[in-house]
Amino acid sequence: MTEEPFAEFSPGLTRHRRQLLQKLAENTKSPELAEMAKGLLAGRLTPSGIVTSGVYDEALGSGVRAFSSWYSTASEHEKQDAARNGEAKLEQLAEDERAGVPDGGPAAPPAPPVSPPPRRRRGGEDDDHNYDSLDWLG
Repeated sequence: MTEEPFAEFSPGLTRHRRQLLQKLAENTKSPELAEMAKGLLAGRLTPSGIVTSGVYDEALGSGVRAFSSWYSTASEHEKQDAARNGEAKLEQLAEDERAGVPDGGPAAPPAPPVSPPPRRRRGGEDDDHNYDSLDWLG
């Protein structure tokens, strides 16, 4: 069995993914992304299937290009800050889930700062992880 990356953040993360996909499925500005989200929600599509098929390349392209542009120009400090902010958000989702905070509930205080994630080497074993085996939607 494949262990899910960030398993410690799982409470709330699956629900949050589903909510984001449901919001994207209702997107009227990008019918292609709405269709993709509906396919993921229904289990007809997988993340790697989306990437390898190329069907949604045009719809995903602008976001990928924007991230790539940011990443290629961001300093190591900015990248580490972004990683810490993402981990803090995941931790906050997990804490909210454990505490029973309803969606749209009161704003929680900011998560405490976390240490930067370990640096990944290019070509490392994490690069070959098959994310299709994860339970993306619970």
